[in-house]
Amino acid sequence: MKYYTLFCFLVLVLSCNTNKPKLNSTIIESETIIYGSGTCHYCIDTKAFFVKNEMPFVFYDLDKNPSKIQEMYTKLRNANISTSDFQIPVVDKAGQIFTNNYDSFEMFLNKLR
Repeated sequence: MKYYTLFCFLVLVLSCNTNKPKLNSTIIESETIIYGSGTCHYCIDTKAFFVKNEMPFVFYDLDKNPSKIQEMYTKLRNANISTSDFQIPVVDKAGQIFTNNYDSFEMFLNKLR
């Protein structure tokens, strides 16, 4: 009886741990962050582009989350991008910063692929 109880306990413990990812086998995917405004058509179109191309992203609406403005400015400065004349959206793709400062919006989107 003692071995049966131990066996049942081990089965229970092992079955509870099967859904947990193993730390050594987990791959952390780099995150893409879009800083913008919910009312900016370029920001809306950029989000739609990411959704259409099944590219994961996080969107920070700067109007609703003003604490992210400083984070965005810090990333722009670190990338040597002027904070006086940039346009939103600002995209941080795996540490590479993109702004909508190309001749056309399509050029901007193509850079994000």
